[in-house]
Amino acid sequence: LEHGLDHPTDSLAGTIKMTKVIVHYYPEKTAQETLLTHAAFHSDDSFFTLNFENIPGMHSFHGGSTAPEVRRLKHLGTSTYPVNLFVGGYLQGLSEGHWKSLVHSGSNPGPHERLSITIFLCMPLFNAHAQRKLGHVRGAQEGAVHELLRDMSELDLETVKRRFSESKEMYADSSFPR
Repeated sequence: LEHGLDHPTDSLAGTIKMTKVIVHYYPEKTAQETLLTHAAFHSDDSFFTLNFENIPGMHSFHGGSTAPEVRRLKHLGTSTYPVNLFVGGYLQGLSEGHWKSLVHSGSNPGPHERLSITIFLCMPLFNAHAQRKLGHVRGAQEGAVHELLRDMSELDLETVKRRFSESKEMYADSSFPR
């Protein structure tokens, strides 16, 4: 993690903990219509998300932000499997929006099976506060993005941009203690 963030070795020792690990197995190609379901696109309720996948299957929305969002890590060995480091919604709140959480979805682009292992990382010092302030945001964000995707063909470009920007910023209002 430190290498991926360009921090000195051991500089984050003891400050970041694993909170949850999820394994997603996609035996076949994901049907196109399931990519636009209510829970398809979201930011994670975490400070960071570390994702390992055997084939690339992460889809992200980009809103033209210049803030850091995702880092694809390079292996030092011979493995060619993708490793992704995402900024979670809690870090977006803690950084007051400087670090943007990645609005994304995972699926299998096919034709082979896909395995994705996702590790959610927290900062214990701030995690309880983040859960209280931001624990409800992911569901609201999923709904907002789903509604935007549903309505997009009927909206002008400026309205689409504004609504997407509002969805991306949903984690920024956290009032983290200083």
